[in-house]
Amino acid sequence: MSFIRSIVRSIRIPVSINRNSIRDIHRSPIVFESDLAKLRKKTGYAFALCRKALEQNGQDVMKAEKWLRAEAAKQGWEKAERVKSRTTGQGLIGIYTDPNQLQATMVEVRCETDFVSRNEHFIRLVSELAKKMNNQLTNLKANHQQSDGVEKIWITDEKRLKDIGGDLVVNTIQKLGENIRFVRGCLMRISNSESSQIRLLPYAHAVAGKIESNDPEIVLGKYGTIVAVTQLPESNTSVNEEEEMDTTQMSKNIDELGSRLGQHIIGLSPKMVAPLSTEETKESPQEDNMTGDEEPEALIKQKFIFNEDITVEQFLRNSRANVLDFIRIECGEEQLDQ
Repeated sequence: MSFIRSIVRSIRIPVSINRNSIRDIHRSPIVFESDLAKLRKKTGYAFALCRKALEQNGQDVMKAEKWLRAEAAKQGWEKAERVKSRTTGQGLIGIYTDPNQLQATMVEVRCETDFVSRNEHFIRLVSELAKKMNNQLTNLKANHQQSDGVEKIWITDEKRLKDIGGDLVVNTIQKLGENIRFVRGCLMRISNSESSQIRLLPYAHAVAGKIESNDPEIVLGKYGTIVAVTQLPESNTSVNEEEEMDTTQMSKNIDELGSRLGQHIIGLSPKMVAPLSTEETKESPQEDNMTGDEEPEALIKQKFIFNEDITVEQFLRNSRANVLDFIRIECGEEQLDQ
């Protein structure tokens, strides 16, 4: 036994660890990893890029972030040029509404895949573009005819859209690696103080699962609509008559009213609020050529999607409400003359 112990003792490898070695093991990697995670979380860029930024700037997080954003912007424009020919068949509609519901902005942003359209960076981009466009268009003159105290500003010009959201879009392309296009946007607002009873009510519909922004003033989806609505505060209808009507026939709450109208407009795609006048019909006789199975293009003449026994006009009458105008955008649709 003593012979075996002597053999084992003889083959042991001596290991010498001094204090400097221990210090080297624990010196910078832990701090570095913490800084790396912090920079990654703050910027959203890949770990490899964040690590390079820290190495280039002596592990200084603030300098690394500044360097990283400058490099990303430079490389992002180059990458945006490389991917711009790729098809963008997916994306999101984003709607921002001010707290008083007197101004609202809707944007359409497209990407290549549904996966990216649900990515947090893409969702943040759409939300930021909706708010930024709202801020930049607030003082501009309307470029769409005014209707009953409501006016609209459509932006579809590529250069204008790039001026509004260029850097935001490019930075997101750099992060996600897909072609992303800011396609169009529209601001709707109440045009004067005398129209104070009008409210702009947003609604967005997502095809496969709800998509939410961290900003409570933003709604997101594949389809979006903003409806300009007025509703009388009191009813001339007796209480008993009102109690006999369910929510498919009327709505007392204006937000619920907006939600139902939004779902109807998204579902049945009306082209206008009310039928064209006689002179307008002569110039655009689509309604006259319809068969009995087709829905009218005028919103108020369509069968209400929640109760086909009544029209939207009857639903509005029961709800003591009136629709003045609306916008509807479907992500990916062919853009028509606004």
